[in-house]
Amino acid sequence: MIAMVALSEHGERSRAWLQSRLWSDRPAAQGSASLRQELSRLRRGIGSRHLVTVSDRVMLRDVRVDVLDMVEPGSVAASFIAAEVPELLEGLEIRDEEFEDWLRLERSHWSERIEALASREEPPGAHADPPAAPRVPAAARAGAHAAILVPRRPTLGIMPCIVRSERPQLTTIGEMICDLAAKMALENGYFGVFDFRDLSGSFSGLPSEAGNPVDGPDLLLSVRLSEIGAMLEIALALRAVGTNRVVWTQSYAAEASEESLLSAGKIPEFVNQAIEASELWLSRNSEDEKHCAARLTLSAAHRAFCLGNMDLALAQSQLEAAFDLDGSVVQLGWLAFLECVRVGEGHPQQSKSSIERVRMLTAKALQEDRGNSLTLALLGHANAFVLRDYAVAEDLVAESLRINPHRAAGWDARAMLNFYTGDLEDGYLAAQRARALGRFSPYAFWYEASCGIGASMVGRHAEAIRHGSLVLAQRPDFKPMIRHMLASFALQGEMAEAQKLYRHWQVLEEDISIAKLRDAGYPLPNPDSIAMIERGLIRAGVALAPA
Repeated sequence: MIAMVALSEHGERSRAWLQSRLWSDRPAAQGSASLRQELSRLRRGIGSRHLVTVSDRVMLRDVRVDVLDMVEPGSVAASFIAAEVPELLEGLEIRDEEFEDWLRLERSHWSERIEALASREEPPGAHADPPAAPRVPAAARAGAHAAILVPRRPTLGIMPCIVRSERPQLTTIGEMICDLAAKMALENGYFGVFDFRDLSGSFSGLPSEAGNPVDGPDLLLSVRLSEIGAMLEIALALRAVGTNRVVWTQSYAAEASEESLLSAGKIPEFVNQAIEASELWLSRNSEDEKHCAARLTLSAAHRAFCLGNMDLALAQSQLEAAFDLDGSVVQLGWLAFLECVRVGEGHPQQSKSSIERVRMLTAKALQEDRGNSLTLALLGHANAFVLRDYAVAEDLVAESLRINPHRAAGWDARAMLNFYTGDLEDGYLAAQRARALGRFSPYAFWYEASCGIGASMVGRHAEAIRHGSLVLAQRPDFKPMIRHMLASFALQGEMAEAQKLYRHWQVLEEDISIAKLRDAGYPLPNPDSIAMIERGLIRAGVALAPA
């Protein structure tokens, strides 16, 4: 079971998936009971910090998987596989046909990746684990030569908008939806974009890049607006080119008033949902070699939000390898964000190196490209939280929101900056805006946490507990939320819940004390936050104020 979870794309599987491959020959109730029993035994063996079950998902956190390390582009696998290629999970035998089918497929996939790595001319160790000191990824030093090595990104085609209405204003709204989708996809850095709105729709005769023919898009996004009486339906769909299979579709109905449609803020949320769906497709369906940099960046972003030290180390390695491949400033922004997570989670001996890295990454990213709203949002958060340089952070966050006012990460960076500088009410409003825009994101818990922290700081403790419960259901070890939620429980008078959360905090962080909270290097938003958590600890009777 550990192997099956570890070999998944993001280190997680559904309970139903595991049950169907390990107990497929048993009745559903018996298979479910066997799965629960096995998970309980495994948690006792390796610890609930590493094997996490949330709802219907089984996840591995803060672990390193040797097989995945070896098949990462640029790894030292080439020297390892120069000898006889090993068999994946050799000697592991489970008498279940579904398991055997899965294992045969995994071994075939493993062999293909090993053969691809063996055929590369890259010397072993070219991308070993990153050193503690900051470094500039190779593509930043290689200049024009690096561009020759860039594999193409997966591409999203924007189809002409279909409007079933006589009102020309709705055509304008449809074009706005298409424009926003193209902007979000480009800025996120995973997709290139083809715009077919001014073409015949034929994929033949596409231009070339650097003398090489350009393939058609991998996905097509279609937008349709239909007026039905007093209602307007907006429908978006993603189709895979080649099979024409619909991989995602969603519709939204509203009053047929342009003003109400635009003021409700639903269109940006809807577009963000479509882009998240396209990135989910990429993580599951794209070709490893063809879309190498995009897959590395997407995997690293997911690992960053796993919060574990090993996950962060692997994410850093993946981002640096991706930057070496295509040199996108988004990868520099994500590298800066990793330092925020390291500092926020209190990983040891990170403070000084994080400061140096954020300064280097900010300078490099701004030198390369100042026009990407996601990069600016990530850099703004890092400059505020890690460097405490609020003036620079303000410029970066304001520019991010000017370029793209519909980005969840931009509003989240605004919220946290406001919390740091004491503008709590506006910060809470910004956090709510980020949460609405990012509700379909795989990182939605991050935006939920900002709302929870903000609610606790402005004294809305019931709201803070509601937000915090959703966060901890997805990330039980997210310490910033634990600290503020504990205070809200205590200040609401729910002492048993506060004490229970305190015991959980003690498992994650040794020597909790008010003196430690007051330390200048402790990662808390501002003095108001520190004072509130102190009051909560004292009221819950789980910590004493210093004499």
